[in-house]
Amino acid sequence: MQYLFKIMKRGFLIFVVILIINISFISASYPCSSITHYGITWTFDKEYQCDQFVNGDYWVLDEGTGINIIKIDPAPKEDFYQDALPSYDCETPNLESAASNYKIHGSMINPGPDDGQAYDSRASGFNEDAWINPPFSSSPLNIIGNSSLISSISFTDYCKDGYPNPYGGAMDNALRPTLKEASILTVLGEIPDSNAFRPWYSDDEKIFYNTENINYSKLKSLERTSSAPNISEYTSLFTRVWIDHLGNWINEAIQPKDNMPQYGRSYSRVVSDAALMLNSDYSLEEKEILAMHVIQNGIDLYGIIKNGGEDHWTANGGISQGRKFPIIFAGYMLDDNEMIKISEAQYGEADYVSFHEDEQTFYISQETVDITNGETWDPDERATLLSYEADDIGLPEWGIRHQVRPVADNKHWTATYRHLNALTWAGFILAIYAMDLKEEWNHDAIFDYQDRHMDVMTGDKYRLDSDFQEEMWDLYRDDYGCTWKRIDVENIYSQGYYDCNEEIVDCADISSCSNYPNQRAIVYDPCNLGCQDFECIDEIDIDELIVNIEDWKYNSISSIQLVTAINEWMEGYQ
Repeated sequence: MQYLFKIMKRGFLIFVVILIINISFISASYPCSSITHYGITWTFDKEYQCDQFVNGDYWVLDEGTGINIIKIDPAPKEDFYQDALPSYDCETPNLESAASNYKIHGSMINPGPDDGQAYDSRASGFNEDAWINPPFSSSPLNIIGNSSLISSISFTDYCKDGYPNPYGGAMDNALRPTLKEASILTVLGEIPDSNAFRPWYSDDEKIFYNTENINYSKLKSLERTSSAPNISEYTSLFTRVWIDHLGNWINEAIQPKDNMPQYGRSYSRVVSDAALMLNSDYSLEEKEILAMHVIQNGIDLYGIIKNGGEDHWTANGGISQGRKFPIIFAGYMLDDNEMIKISEAQYGEADYVSFHEDEQTFYISQETVDITNGETWDPDERATLLSYEADDIGLPEWGIRHQVRPVADNKHWTATYRHLNALTWAGFILAIYAMDLKEEWNHDAIFDYQDRHMDVMTGDKYRLDSDFQEEMWDLYRDDYGCTWKRIDVENIYSQGYYDCNEEIVDCADISSCSNYPNQRAIVYDPCNLGCQDFECIDEIDIDELIVNIEDWKYNSISSIQLVTAINEWMEGYQ
C-alpha cells in the first residue's frame, strides 16, 4: 500500500510538472477595461482579457462577439482647421497649399497595400471609405478576433522646435511627416503563447511566430570599433510599430516621427547599423532584445508582401531602401524557409518581390549600352549625363530605377540620387557576409557594386553615412569571400577584378572551377560557374604523392589500379 502511494505521489508530481510546463507557454492574461500604449488609450465597454506580446505591444481577447471600443484618445478629429502651408523651408509661400478642414488622429484595421491610408487627410493616399469615426458608448467600434488596430496621433503644428516642416511639392498640404506617433492593438480569438511575436498588422490572416524558434548562436560577435553605437538606444528605435503599408514616396508622410525613420536613407542607415550591431560583440542579452525587435519589423514587412505588396518597395530615388534585410534576418533567425527565400524569384517570374536596393544594382550589358546611346534614353538631367560604352560591359553599376525603367540609367558618378543609396548599405551587406546569407540574398550585383562604391568613395564624405559601418567595413570586409576592386584606381569607371584572399581572379581567365586559385574563390564563385559543390586542394604534397606512386608501382599494380589508387589518395587528401 505504501509502495502504491509512492507511485501515485510520483505520478501526481509528474502531472503537476507537465501542467506547469504547459501553463508556462500560455500568456498570463489579466482583465482590463482600457489600454494605454505610447500615448494612445483605447477604452472598452467592459473588461476583456489582455496582455502583451514579447515585443511589448498589447493584445485583447475576443471571446466570440468581438471587443467594443467606446473611446480612442486622442479622438479622431474630422474638422481640424489648418492654414495654407509655406514651402518646406518654412519661409517661401506655397501657392499650391490651401487652408481647409482636415481629418486627423485616424485609425485603421488590418491596413494593407491596397487600402490607402486613413490616418490624416492632409497626406496623400487618403481613403475616405476607411476612415473610422470617433467611437462612443452608444456607437462602439466593434473589432473581431485576428484584427490589428493601428491608431495615430497627428502633428497639429509645424515649423517649430519638435515639429516637422511642410512636405511641399507632391503633398502640398502635408507635413513631413504628418504623423507624430502611432500604436497598435491586436484583437485575438484565442490566448497566444507567452513567447509569441505580435502577428503582422496587414490582413486578417495572422501567423504567429515564436521566440522559442530563435537560435541566437547564429549571431556573430565581431569585435566592435570605437564608434560602435549604444545598443539600447538603437533598440529603442525599433520598439514601436513601423508603418510601411502605403509604399513608395507617399508612405513617408504617414511614417510616425516618434516611431521610425522617415526617408529611405535614414531608414536604411538605422537598419544597416542594427544589422552590424547584431553581429558584433555586445552581450548576448543586449543583442537578444534588439534581435527580437528587428525580427518583429521583418514579420510586419513580410506580412505586407503576403497581403499583396510584392511591388511595394520598387526602386525610386532613395525612398524604399532598407526593407529587405529585416525580412531575410527574421527568416534566418526563425528558421522560416519562405521568409528567408523571399528573393528566390527573379524579375518577370511569378512571386517576384521588388526590393529597392536590388532593382537599382546591376551589371552593365550590351542592352544598357544600346539604351543609353539610343533615342529612348531619358535620364534625370539634374546631373551630368554620360552614356555607357562597350568597354563598360560587366561593370557593377547603379541606376535610379534600373529594373523597371532602364532608360533612366546614367553612367556619370554624380547621377541623381546615386549618393543617397549605397552610403547606407555597407552594414547590412557586411552582416549578410558574416551570417553567410549571400546566396539567400540572391542578387550578386549589390555586393559587387558596394565594393565598387567603397573603393571609389574612399576619403569622401559620401562614402558612408555611419562611422561605425565604415570602420567595420574597412576592418572586416576582406575576411569574407572575394572583394571587387578596380584595375585602374585613378579611373572611376575602370573595370575590375576580384581579390580572393590576396589571389587575383579575372573572370576572363576563368573557364572552370578548377581555374580558381583557392578554396575561398571556389566557395564565393565570383564568376558564377556553379562551383558550390566543387572542392580544390590548395597545396598537394608532391613528395608524398611520388613516394606513394613508386610504392604502388613496386607492387606491380595495373594502370587502371594505379589511377584508382591516385584518385582515392586525392579524395583522402581533400
